[in-house]
Amino acid sequence: METIIGNKKIVVTVHDITPYFYGECLTIFNKLDELGVHQRTLLITPNYAGKSPIDSDERFIVMMETERKKGAELALHGFSHRNFEFYKKDYVEAKKSLQQGMGMFKNAFGFLPKGFVAPQWFQSKGSLKAVEELGFNYTAILRTIKYFNGKKYKTFPLNFDWGNSFLSKIIAAGNVFTASFRRKGLIRFAVHPMDIPNGVFDKEMKILEKLITDGWKPLSYENLISEIRL
Repeated sequence: METIIGNKKIVVTVHDITPYFYGECLTIFNKLDELGVHQRTLLITPNYAGKSPIDSDERFIVMMETERKKGAELALHGFSHRNFEFYKKDYVEAKKSLQQGMGMFKNAFGFLPKGFVAPQWFQSKGSLKAVEELGFNYTAILRTIKYFNGKKYKTFPLNFDWGNSFLSKIIAAGNVFTASFRRKGLIRFAVHPMDIPNGVFDKEMKILEKLITDGWKPLSYENLISEIRL
């Protein structure tokens, strides 16, 4: 069942949270603190590129614990973040990867995540089935936020991590245009560590600051559910 969102809600998600991007993550978190975006969803990749396990880096674990105390939600984001990994996996493969990721997540933080978002927002039907069976409260795909209590909302994420091709720049410009003319509803605002070296971070933070100034209320995916009505 599709749901209705009250006026001006914005879910700010930071993708690709991993020890590999520790410095970039710290820069992003500091800027979001400056903007007053304390409710945010941090999408954590358990073993980025197969060589950056989250449960063996104490500095990273401490940073995430600090984030939780400030009001951030920690959610699961793929396993190794190799391209479209959960779009390519069937039910058995997806469930195995999810269980591995959940185990590393719990080893690091002492609890299991309530949300799962696949890299690039793409999941197979088997992956979606496994996510629900393993007890997650929600998942977010490219055009939909799906809560497993039956609620869902259709919305497209504003994403500035499209690379450096001409087409990618057009897509990013379209996101700027979309953000500028939205007057109500729900915005999903995605931030990536690579936005910093790619040179788009300052621009997207100015867009985010303008949205907040215009009255858009920051929420995590976890807390958004209390703002949704059927």
